[in-house]
Amino acid sequence: MLVIGFDPIIFRHLDALLLIVAGAAAMAVATIQMRQLREVSVFALQAWIALCATPALALLSLLFEQGQGAAIRTATGLELAAPVYSAIGASLIGHGIVYYLLGRYPVSITTR
Repeated sequence: MLVIGFDPIIFRHLDALLLIVAGAAAMAVATIQMRQLREVSVFALQAWIALCATPALALLSLLFEQGQGAAIRTATGLELAAPVYSAIGASLIGHGIVYYLLGRYPVSITTR
């Protein structure tokens, strides 16, 4: 957040700065709430996040973007592999490790 938020051009776009601050605050609240979930497994937590986020993001994509079908039909193997890596590498493995650590250690240590 600091890298994005302290880019000098951001001060010409105060709406973007407010979105960055709101995103950081939302992540801080979510991290504290995840720390308090003792009886929920890492994979169950990720499944619920995916179940809630996927329809919302799909709807936003349909509303604000065009040409998704054509982009998928003409995508190369590397372009198709990128979201798979994001889903498995970043979400399942990366976030899974963070959620696991949040369940065992204080937030202040985990988020350093």
